[in-house]
Amino acid sequence: MKAGILCPISALPSRYGVGDLGKNAYTFVDQLKKSNVKIWQILPLNPLAYGNSPYQPYSSYAGDELYLDLDAFVEEGLLKKEEVNAFNKDETTVAYKEVREYKETLLRKAFSRFEIDDAFKQFVSENEWVEGYAIFRTFKLLNDGKPWPSWREEYKDYPKHQAFELLPFEKEIHYQEFLQFYFFKQWNQLKQYANEQGIMIIGDMPIYVGLDSADCWLDQEDFLLEEDGSPSFVAGVPPDYFSEFGQRWGNPIYNWEHLKETNFKFWIDRIHSACKLYDEVRI
Repeated sequence: MKAGILCPISALPSRYGVGDLGKNAYTFVDQLKKSNVKIWQILPLNPLAYGNSPYQPYSSYAGDELYLDLDAFVEEGLLKKEEVNAFNKDETTVAYKEVREYKETLLRKAFSRFEIDDAFKQFVSENEWVEGYAIFRTFKLLNDGKPWPSWREEYKDYPKHQAFELLPFEKEIHYQEFLQFYFFKQWNQLKQYANEQGIMIIGDMPIYVGLDSADCWLDQEDFLLEEDGSPSFVAGVPPDYFSEFGQRWGNPIYNWEHLKETNFKFWIDRIHSACKLYDEVRI
C-alpha cells in the first residue's frame, strides 16, 4: 500500500502568481517524503489553451512555459535579480492572463541574453516534435492568436504544402524552442529529485487533443475534419449523474481508419512521450 496526493503544479505556493518548478516544488517533495507519501499525481503539464484547461492543450508534447521557475534564470545570469519582482495578486487563484503576460516579458528578456549552445541543439534534434510546435506557436502569434482553422490560408495549409521559407520567423521559432528547452530542463531536474526521495509521479495524458493544437494542425488527416479545418464531430459524454444534459467537450474525433494505416504512430508517439515525462501515466 502506498499513500498519494493529487496536487497540480499550478497550485503550489509561489511569489509569481502561479505554482512553478522552483524551490517550492522541491519543498513540497520534501514534505511528501517526511509524511511518507510515495505518490505525487499531477495534472497535464501541456500548454493551457481554450479555457485554461489542461485537457485542451496546444500540444500533447510541449510543456507550459507558465510553470517555468524565474529564479533559475536569475541563477544562470539570464535575468537580473532586480528585474524579477513578486506578482502581487490574489494568492488563492491564478490570474492566468495577467501572470502569463508578466512572465512573457521576463522570458523574452532571458531569451535575448541566451546563446544557442550544443545542449540546446541536441534537445531540438532529439525531440522532433519541438520544431513543429515552435512553428505552430509562431504562426499563431502572426495570426493574432486565432485558432488555426481561422488562420490565413498560407499558414493554415503550411503542413501540407510548406509553400514558403521559415527564415523570416527564425528568431520567434528559436524563442519557442528555448521555452521548451528550459521547461524540460527544469522538469527533469524536479522529477529526478522526487524519484531520489522515493516518490513517483503519476501524470495525466488526455485521451483527446485540442482542436487548436500543434497535434491537430500538423497531422490533420489523423482527425475527422471538414475542408475548412472545423471538426466533423466533437467529443463529449451523454447525460449521466454528473450532468443532466451531458457534456460537450469540443475536442476533434480521431480518424481511426487513417491512424490504422499509419500503424497508430500518433498514439504510440504520444504514449512514448508521456512515459518519458512521468513515472506512470493515467489516460
